[in-house]
Amino acid sequence: QINASGDVDEATGDVTLGFRDIDSSRLNDDIYVATGETTVNIALDNSYGRLDTNGATSVNVSGTKDDAGDFTLRVNNTGTATGVAVNTAVATSLAVNTSAVTTVDASASTGDIAYTTSADVAVSTGSGDDTVTIDTLGANASVDLGAGDDTLLDNGAAASASGSYDGGEGTDSVS
Repeated sequence: QINASGDVDEATGDVTLGFRDIDSSRLNDDIYVATGETTVNIALDNSYGRLDTNGATSVNVSGTKDDAGDFTLRVNNTGTATGVAVNTAVATSLAVNTSAVTTVDASASTGDIAYTTSADVAVSTGSGDDTVTIDTLGANASVDLGAGDDTLLDNGAAASASGSYDGGEGTDSVS
């Protein structure tokens, strides 16, 4: 899709969905996976905005984001899967269906991940300079920041003594 975008129905993992030169006023779409499919491949070319991958449990994002704006990816937005995997080379604000998802694996990502957790979720990020924000944390939650210069932000969760945290390689900060 070039300079404009629209919802995508029946996406399959063997096809890459391309978005070129699209700003946030136009990239605000839903991607629905085909029955039996779980993977969505997205290629950005100078685009930013929001994409919802409905029903996907594995999302791969490549390409470049327009520096003027943010790229938000909502994974498994209407699905019931308990685990999702994201591999992004693009700086991405990540959101998941927290009513179902208990594992967010972005450990293969090289792009910077921004993610906020407010549930009993295991989160792992990759080699980008990631930011994980904890609003509230369940007793079995864990955060693995992976490599990169990462930030763990505590929004009143008091870094729950029952959760586990691993900063990984790199220079990390906690606040």
